[in-house]
Amino acid sequence: MTTARQLTGEAWACIESGDMTRLATMFHPDAELTTSAGGGRGRQYVVDLFTRHRQGYPDIRHRVLDSIETGDGQAVALRLEFQATHLGALRGPFGVLEPTGRHLVWAIVRPGAQRRGADHLLARPIRPPHRAAATGPGASRSQRRRRGPGVPADPSREPR
Repeated sequence: MTTARQLTGEAWACIESGDMTRLATMFHPDAELTTSAGGGRGRQYVVDLFTRHRQGYPDIRHRVLDSIETGDGQAVALRLEFQATHLGALRGPFGVLEPTGRHLVWAIVRPGAQRRGADHLLARPIRPPHRAAATGPGASRSQRRRRGPGVPADPSREPR
């Protein structure tokens, strides 16, 4: 059995080599992926997102700094470091960022890569219960401000 950690490594090998056809086969049809600029669902969303990343950062490379995997290998959380040079137009929800030629290094925590079915990644974020409660309809105004992108406010709960 391939573990979630192994599948994640294979997915990054596809991204770094530009093999988006193989990448599409690695994700479950219901895969969800969230980035700092937004999120989406489905294999095509995943492929489109990483195709844009490769166009903007054609030399992107990752390194796993830390990982925690469940005992059965079904899910993994990773702390990653990326290095890339901004050589192509980077397209996102806020428009196009033209190439700067700058070499960038950044780190992220990627929770929730889950193995689903016959060697597919679901890539659904793990949401702790306190986080979900803090962003729901009963959350305070300050909690809703911290909820992040993609979580709509409930106007019926806003103070008048």
